[in-house]
Amino acid sequence: MFVFIFFRENVLLIINAFISDQNTNRAYSYWFSDIFQSLTKDQLYLSKWVVSFLFTFLTALLTVFTLHQWFKNNSFTKIIITIYLATSLLTLAVGLIGYFSVGFFQVYPFLRRVFGIIHSPVPFFLFFLLFYLKNKETSSLN
Repeated sequence: MFVFIFFRENVLLIINAFISDQNTNRAYSYWFSDIFQSLTKDQLYLSKWVVSFLFTFLTALLTVFTLHQWFKNNSFTKIIITIYLATSLLTLAVGLIGYFSVGFFQVYPFLRRVFGIIHSPVPFFLFFLLFYLKNKETSSLN
């Protein structure tokens, strides 16, 4: 999970650096520098959105798959999927409502925080801890 998150962070740092016309001479920024350096700013903005949504999906998928394999409990898996879907729909709704009412940039900080949490290993560890404690509680009752 950490390698995956590290990779995501570096890809987005490269894209943001090129959007801001900053120097990309950072550790590991050479991975995709040639690809992103050849893109226009509009293409970089689009790439940033595509990469963000792709990593959101992949992080959720990795969390669901890993925890399902660890606990082998369909109820736990359904809880994770439900929470990720609800969070995604809420974020989409807030984004659309904000776009049409107060302007997208007014709600962007909130959306950025939600995506930041989803992209991080925090949900994985929280789910793991909760499911571990639930399993421990259930096994001690038997």
